Amino acid sequence: ESQQQQKPMMEGGSFFSFVNDIRNDPDPELTRVGKVVVPVLNKLKQRPRMFEVGAYPGVEYRILRIFDEEGKETFYSAPQQSPQSTTADNYEYELKPIYPLVNQLERPWPVRVKSKEIPKLLTSAQYNILSAVGSALTAV
Repeated sequence: ESQQQQKPMMEGGSFFSFVNDIRNDPDPELTRVGKVVVPVLNKLKQRPRMFEVGAYPGVEYRILRIFDEEGKETFYSAPQQSPQSTTADNYEYELKPIYPLVNQLERPWPVRVKSKEIPKLLTSAQYNILSAVGSALTAV
């Protein structure tokens, strides 16, 4: 029974799929240089690509730099904060984990990842609260 309950979540989405992406929030402070963010996936099939580009789901990263679609550095990634921008999908984030990772996940840091390669971006607080709630629900 538990496998049947988990199967739709793994096929159709993740526990985080109902949470709003901070890149869509009107507060530009959530996705600016210097902030700590957590990439998460919407579907399990997105995991290999996220690993390939170095945006490991559930790992806390600091945004070191942000580049707009023309490759120019910007402080925010929210399109409404950059009038010359038409879409945030072509933004790139330069990311570095805020703590050392296990050896098999280490690579030369920072990595530069297109926004569209990250299915969803959360704050650390959002991620931690949702993880705790998810753990509590599965423990019952």
